[in-house]
Amino acid sequence: MTSATSRAAFLLAALSLTLGCGPSQAKKTLCANNLKQLWILQYAHAKKEGGKSVMPRSTGAAFWLSLEGSPDVASEPDVFVCPLSGKAAGKGVTTYRGPKADVNTLPAEAVVGCCTGFHGDGSVTVLRKDGSVVLEEKGSAVQKEALEATKP
Repeated sequence: MTSATSRAAFLLAALSLTLGCGPSQAKKTLCANNLKQLWILQYAHAKKEGGKSVMPRSTGAAFWLSLEGSPDVASEPDVFVCPLSGKAAGKGVTTYRGPKADVNTLPAEAVVGCCTGFHGDGSVTVLRKDGSVVLEEKGSAVQKEALEATKP
């Protein structure tokens, strides 16, 4: 077991015990944490142009995968994959949807990422440009907004 996998397993067990929730809820929490970590890493690796931070202009999954060469994620490939997806982490693999448009042009409240299709209850994890992450119920207005604002 890799160190990242060990940490994820420990976090999952700790969340289950601490929150009194089942493994599915703990994995949703880990999913939200992954999206938040990816966003933080994008900020950390943003280029400085004219005194402003400029993020990659790529969209969809390519936006997240632009971080793959970063030493910060080289030892943590699991951050690209929702723990409920059943998919193995690896080069070129992410389960997270990225922005449909260049994030540099979007307002702070815009949805820039989400995880959908893997949570058994139909819920989605939604990331906004301001860094906030929420878990939304199936059929909510925010879920619909996230699907319209992001792409695989």
